[in-house]
Amino acid sequence: MRIFSRKDDVRDFNNEMLHRVCGTAVCTIQAEHNNPSQQKTKTGEAGGEYNTLTDHKSGKMKEREKKKANKHKHKQDCKNKLTQGLDARVMLTSNLNTACGLTNGTVGTLKELVFAENASPSELPIAAIVDFPHYRGTHGVSVDGKQCVPICPVERRFGGHNQHFRKQLPLALAWATTVHKSQGLTLDAIVLNLGPTEFCDGLTYVALSRVKKLSGIFWDSKADVTDHRLKLARVCHKGLDIVASLCT
Repeated sequence: MRIFSRKDDVRDFNNEMLHRVCGTAVCTIQAEHNNPSQQKTKTGEAGGEYNTLTDHKSGKMKEREKKKANKHKHKQDCKNKLTQGLDARVMLTSNLNTACGLTNGTVGTLKELVFAENASPSELPIAAIVDFPHYRGTHGVSVDGKQCVPICPVERRFGGHNQHFRKQLPLALAWATTVHKSQGLTLDAIVLNLGPTEFCDGLTYVALSRVKKLSGIFWDSKADVTDHRLKLARVCHKGLDIVASLCT
């Protein structure tokens, strides 16, 4: 997976790979809303950040719980329009079943989209059939001899008293991601595209720590490997062996 520091670079790279890998087998899926006027609501406002202490039926939170709210926030994307393609590399954007390994950030390959009868490719599918290599569950559907998992749309509520909802597949393209969204992931190999400057302290350390071994780290440009960046990584995490090895 490629890790960029900026969202625009991630979007451009994922779109390039989508059309390179999937060809014409690409569609843009429109989310469902209870109020069509909410289609313009941004991803981060349409349930992208929700609070586990909120009563989602009433939309209310006890006063004493509000003080704890900032410690229990979760960011999970819910886009109005989602572009996907068959054989696309995808990532879950919601925690669906942690015991089976279906957590926010789990990466797999989209094998099929299942639509209702007479539905158009732009409508919300009943499910996306995804091959997750590290899936630990026992239920699934067989595609090309592999046990795949049906991923159904999720509903995110937002607005005053959670009066609005958006329903969309909890998936995102995953050939690339940002350093911020890579936090918590453990990957076999990464290609770093961080740019020549460090615009946020800790950026390098977070990116480097996504893999367990030095052999899994690749840099897209030698210009990215600066003395300043390596020093910042040392400050963020003392004794980081990866950084020390990169200096030699």
